Amino acid sequence: MTRLALVVGLLGCAYPEFAFTPPNVDANPSAIDTSVAVDTTVEDTSAVDTELPDTSAVETAPIDTGAPADTSAVDSAPVDTAPIDAAPVYVTLLARGGTWRFLDGGRSPTSTSWRGGGGYDDGAWKSGAAQLGFGDGDEKTIVDGSFTTDAGPDADAPIVTPYPAIYFRRFITVTGAADFDQLTFRLLRDDGAVVYLNGVEVVRSNMPSGTIAHTTFASSTIASADEDTFHTFYVPAATLKEGSNILAVEVHQSNSSSSDLSFDLELVGRKP
Repeated sequence: MTRLALVVGLLGCAYPEFAFTPPNVDANPSAIDTSVAVDTTVEDTSAVDTELPDTSAVETAPIDTGAPADTSAVDSAPVDTAPIDAAPVYVTLLARGGTWRFLDGGRSPTSTSWRGGGGYDDGAWKSGAAQLGFGDGDEKTIVDGSFTTDAGPDADAPIVTPYPAIYFRRFITVTGAADFDQLTFRLLRDDGAVVYLNGVEVVRSNMPSGTIAHTTFASSTIASADEDTFHTFYVPAATLKEGSNILAVEVHQSNSSSSDLSFDLELVGRKP
């Protein structure tokens, strides 16, 4: 009975009331507070660099596949095969120690044609190889270049007097004369000399200016080592001819008491 009474008692008891307050929901949407600012701005992406990298400068040489190289861009201008300017060619037209015809003993040519300007007969002239002369002891051919006189009745003081001049001439044969532009004369003379080629004076050495006669003396006396010196002269080749050419030389003493005379000549032609 006790349990049943307790249950009945509990069912008959009054329970306390609990108050429930529902949330205040405003059915009017306009009344909702939208004052909170929502950032709806779309981000400006115009400044973002979207440009693709420029690969035009990247070397894209083809991989070597073993094919022949493309030479179409190679400069194919022809190689200049023009010959390099050659050095001049020198030809000896007359060597030292050549053979000459000579007129000595105080005689002189009968006309100026002996120089080669016209026909001249030198058949009576002597002949010999250079060096020609007298008085030095180194001559290959001795010429009659002086005469001796007695001084006083006892003849114990002979006087040797040189002839003023000795004359020389010879022929040389030239092939291709037009190819030469310059002639080189190398002249040994004691004391002075005048050289002619085909009748034209081409060299005057240690001789006065003006007309040269048989009695004309050289400008100065040559002595010692100068007696064996070859003097060089450069002359245009305009007087050189094809075929036979005449070289003529007159050698003069410096005074009436000179004791020697010497002569030799070398001629070289230049082809440019």
